[in-house]
Amino acid sequence: MRIAIMDDDKEFSDKVQNMLNNISADKNISLSVDVYNNEEEFSKHIGKYELILLDIEMPQIDGLQLCETINRQKNGEYPYVIFVSNKDNLVFKALNLIPYSFIRKCDIEFDLELRILSLYKRVQASRTVYTIKEGYDDVNLRIQDIIFLEKYKNYIMFHTAGSVYKERGKMAVKEKELTPFGFARINVGNIVNIRHIVKVGYDNIMLKSGETLSVSKPYRADIRKKCSRFWGN
Repeated sequence: MRIAIMDDDKEFSDKVQNMLNNISADKNISLSVDVYNNEEEFSKHIGKYELILLDIEMPQIDGLQLCETINRQKNGEYPYVIFVSNKDNLVFKALNLIPYSFIRKCDIEFDLELRILSLYKRVQASRTVYTIKEGYDDVNLRIQDIIFLEKYKNYIMFHTAGSVYKERGKMAVKEKELTPFGFARINVGNIVNIRHIVKVGYDNIMLKSGETLSVSKPYRADIRKKCSRFWGN
């Protein structure tokens, strides 16, 4: 997993880099970590990373505005942002930008490993390829590219940003296979990739694509719980 640390405090950012290198070695996971102490250099490389650890308040840089820039440059769900700050009064403003999480600097030694391991699993899962059978052809779809599944007669329709693929099958089988990869059933005819949800309403969800899908009563509590866990709340 490729990680950038953006913090004007060089001593602190070097400390976090060492912590991440230790997590990589201790847990036998691949973490590539770069440190930036100025906005100009960092802004040139935003697209390289899957996670950015970002300070909120820096003397010459507004971390919240920088997060807006990061969000505009997102490629799908990447990069995730974890705000790292002791400015508790800015938490609610920060959450409006939908970061993955928020860590207080004074708690970094306790919280960083948990957040990194959780996100690492998610990133690895998103790289997974799911193979469907469309007619006589095998079609390989990246998990992160599947937006939602829709039941249509005897077929399952796989909706992606650019295309719709269909495969004969049963929703119950797909639900069982895809739930471990961050999918959730929201009604009899739809299974949704949680990473594509931007808002959960009372009886519906809104997707990044702008589409709105209904959520049946039996699934409302479950989808709220799964989205909250996925968003790191």
